[in-house]
Amino acid sequence: FQAEDGIRDQPRSRGLGDVYKRQQLHTPRASSQKIQQTANPVRGKIPGLDRRTSENLRRGKIKIEGVLDLHGYDYYDAKNLVEQFIEDSYFSNKKCVLVITGKGDRGSFGESLGILKKSFPIWINEESLQNMVLSFSVARPKDGGSGAFYVLLRRKK
Repeated sequence: FQAEDGIRDQPRSRGLGDVYKRQQLHTPRASSQKIQQTANPVRGKIPGLDRRTSENLRRGKIKIEGVLDLHGYDYYDAKNLVEQFIEDSYFSNKKCVLVITGKGDRGSFGESLGILKKSFPIWINEESLQNMVLSFSVARPKDGGSGAFYVLLRRKK
């Protein structure tokens, strides 16, 4: 569905649960703690997150309470949707959400050109979102594999 501003309000779902719908949100105060990316560029966590929680997220053992599918969106629309979806999920007291970026097209030499997939870790670490996110990790194959991310959210204060 296209909104008047040209941004689709409701991404297509692939049967992975409730799908994000855009709405007006409030921005919480900023935090000074950045999410540190691990050696693997598709994972990141804040310092001090316990190992058990981090492993449960990586293994897909935390219940997914919301899904955002970015298939078909361009870079700027996808970035805005991710920001709004994370904020909405945070204010709805959700613990874990799934963001499907897709794996991206392949270049002429077989390399991945997944712009959204490569940009997601950068977006999630921006100042506007870092105080809402505890950790993120690439999803298990059953939830989208390397074309999707689990995002563990902080509890709302």
